[in-house]
Amino acid sequence: MIYVPSASEAWSSLQALNHDVTLGWFIRALHGWGSNFMVAIVLIHMVQVFLFGAYKFPRSLPGSRRFSFADDTWHGLQWTSAAFDQDAYWGLGIGASIASRVPIVGP
Repeated sequence: MIYVPSASEAWSSLQALNHDVTLGWFIRALHGWGSNFMVAIVLIHMVQVFLFGAYKFPRSLPGSRRFSFADDTWHGLQWTSAAFDQDAYWGLGIGASIASRVPIVGP
């Protein structure tokens, strides 16, 4: 495995992935941009569903589909932490702040 998810080894393993692995930088960038686009597409879709009233009977989504969207968004947020940089620090701080305001989940 190339990437080592520890605070002491993360930077050097990311440097190896970016510079030593063939197209490693491209795969990393593709994964990062893909998660950002996924979050944007889910948000756009949620606005569309709200504006068109597609959440009303008989078109209501099953709970498993709603969970799937939330799960994809959560995994997009988790990808941010893989970089161990300032974007990861502030992104996770904002994500934790948002999650703390959710009833039952937050404090």
